[in-house]
Amino acid sequence: MKNSQILVARALFISGVAMALASGAHAQFSFTPKAPQHLFRAEQMALGIYEQTYYGHLGEQVNGAYVSHNRYGASWANTVVEFGTSIYTKDKPVYATYYKNNTVCGNFVTRMLGVAYNWDWTQYSIPGETATNSPNSRQYAKLIQNNVGFTQVTDIATVTKGDIMAIDYKTDPDSDVNSGHTMIVRSNNGFFTTQADAVESKVYRVWSFGIVDSTSSPHDDTYDRADSRRITLKSGATHSAKGAGVGTLFVITDTANTIQGYAWKFTTASFSKSYTNIMNNSGQTQTARPISIGRLILPAQP
Repeated sequence: MKNSQILVARALFISGVAMALASGAHAQFSFTPKAPQHLFRAEQMALGIYEQTYYGHLGEQVNGAYVSHNRYGASWANTVVEFGTSIYTKDKPVYATYYKNNTVCGNFVTRMLGVAYNWDWTQYSIPGETATNSPNSRQYAKLIQNNVGFTQVTDIATVTKGDIMAIDYKTDPDSDVNSGHTMIVRSNNGFFTTQADAVESKVYRVWSFGIVDSTSSPHDDTYDRADSRRITLKSGATHSAKGAGVGTLFVITDTANTIQGYAWKFTTASFSKSYTNIMNNSGQTQTARPISIGRLILPAQP
């Protein structure tokens, strides 16, 4: 497909989803303008699932067993990524096929790279690792740190849409699930400065990033706020899912923009002590679980 055809198809899809969601209560989740192709495809999956979930299409019976359309936990060989098709009517979409996802964070990113660019990680050498079809989060971090397939981004102020964030948990290094977490950045929303007090004299900058990922734990505990996996359906029922979605991650730095750690879930805390506690009590410091940020070296486009 030529670039012009891709752009037309993308515009039609975005306008259709936006129209359908705007008719409900959840128009706050929208597509990133001029997104690189891997980010667009990730958002297409996440927001396609979000839309069909809102209208009550949560799963289906397969061989007598109920299977959710959005799942988390598949190994690379068992990943499921299927893009749905629908016709938009005045009130709701009518689905010919459904969006389906069964991935973990690392292979979700790999699948989006494959869909977007036919990316093949077996052509890249990860220092100290054997060749792999899909890096886990620890391996994505090593790729970024060694500028293999990526240019490492060290200035957090320059992080932008399409960049990849990889957190290395430094545990279970061979595990797809427990080695860490990998996300695609949707937006850099800037930072606010925390308030010091008698308990914590440090001052932090708390950076807010819109992200798209596959996770077993949504990035918010409140429905209809910051994560598309926790929503109120059109029927009025609430629903929480694992798998693909969009959310918000907070990266905590000092005033020189050196990363100190992160906050996984949405928070409105303003005092420094809250972020010290979040990082230390959850093991989310840069020492315990370092974040690496990389910008893909994209293949030449025809």
